[in-house]
Amino acid sequence: MKSLIVNSNNYDTEISKLQKKYPKIKLLESSFTGLDESYPVAFRVPDGIFYANVTEKRLVDVITGHADDLIIQSARVFSVEMKKYISEPIYRKLVKDFLDILEDLSDFSSPYLVMEMNQFIKNENLVETEIINPLKMALIKTIKGPSVAVLLEALGKDESVRRIKDYLRNYRYRF
Repeated sequence: MKSLIVNSNNYDTEISKLQKKYPKIKLLESSFTGLDESYPVAFRVPDGIFYANVTEKRLVDVITGHADDLIIQSARVFSVEMKKYISEPIYRKLVKDFLDILEDLSDFSSPYLVMEMNQFIKNENLVETEIINPLKMALIKTIKGPSVAVLLEALGKDESVRRIKDYLRNYRYRF
């Protein structure tokens, strides 16, 4: 099943009504970071497609796959400073440590994932972005976009774990 993540604050229509009308796509709500100039934004999972300026009228086009004109080019969602989340071993180690937690979870809902992430941040004495940004890089190859907990839920446990393992395998490191 595909998912679409939207910032529902931008729409008068309730997301639950759209969910009933389009049951083959899972609609999730999230705030978005780093794409302010493109608001309102939507993100299609697992395809990894960002859509810009998604008005309420165009939201149905995005849901039904008829909004190619709104696709944000990948160059706009990646910047050179993001490379540190791939190249610096400390970030990859944090992602591996968090993967160990993810693999043991039975509840993969975003509220539960937020709770687990907050506990990890506290236990590791981290600033939130020290784990969120590298996790986003592992999942969608950018730090921009929806919250990492909603991304994890949208991708599901198996796909999230697969993407994180690919990230760790493709960017080998030493501890």
